[in-house]
Amino acid sequence: MNLAAIRTAEESYMAEFGTYVAAVAAPASPPGPQKQTLDVTTFPDWSLLGWAPEGDVYFQYDVVLGGTGGLSYLITAIADLDGDSFNQMVNYENAGGGSMGGCGSPGSVVTCTSSSVF
Repeated sequence: MNLAAIRTAEESYMAEFGTYVAAVAAPASPPGPQKQTLDVTTFPDWSLLGWAPEGDVYFQYDVVLGGTGGLSYLITAIADLDGDSFNQMVNYENAGGGSMGGCGSPGSVVTCTSSSVF
């Protein structure tokens, strides 16, 4: 749900201001099996985008811009949900300006698991 909400916020921002917003990873480190509070007011990028989660989160979120003219973005959510030191990653890629090389197809939400990437 948070990926969809971030995507909606990105598209709304683009419609109003003609650009997407890159947002640093928040919270600062991926949560483990317990939820963490994510206060987006301490992260100016997220405040600018106008997105905040409803309640505590299991994932660390970020948005990276890329592609031709910054018209692509990759939203990533990372967590160690089962506490086994292997991070799970879910991402959504809008490849309007060219693919950014997420773990799935542009325009789809994909779950990836890896111990070497993170």
